[in-house]
Amino acid sequence: MNKELNAIDPTKYIGRALDQYNDELIAALSGGLLCIREAHRRDVHFNRNAQTGIVRLMEVYCVLCQPEPDTIVEGYDNEVLELLLSRILAHVLLHPVTGWEGLALCAELANMMDELIEGGWFA
Repeated sequence: MNKELNAIDPTKYIGRALDQYNDELIAALSGGLLCIREAHRRDVHFNRNAQTGIVRLMEVYCVLCQPEPDTIVEGYDNEVLELLLSRILAHVLLHPVTGWEGLALCAELANMMDELIEGGWFA
């Protein structure tokens, strides 16, 4: 029994999960972008959850896209959030995430986008 368990290659399961989650992540990020644009049109303000989320999205952006060390992202919260999400979305479209880390990243970003879309980032 133990030999059989040790012979199982977990990468095929990760690959299957990522195939599904990459598509869902693209949809979630797109939904998040639409939500931000609508909030901007309605002049809705962000709360502390959004500020924390923006900081975390900046960290995710840096891990995924590896921008130049002197890259500056500035603007109002909604502008920065829209910029980060659009860059992350573009990166995920061109370079789908892989491995355990990618799977964890998909789950984290999907949860963040769910909270954003449900209004948890707005005052």
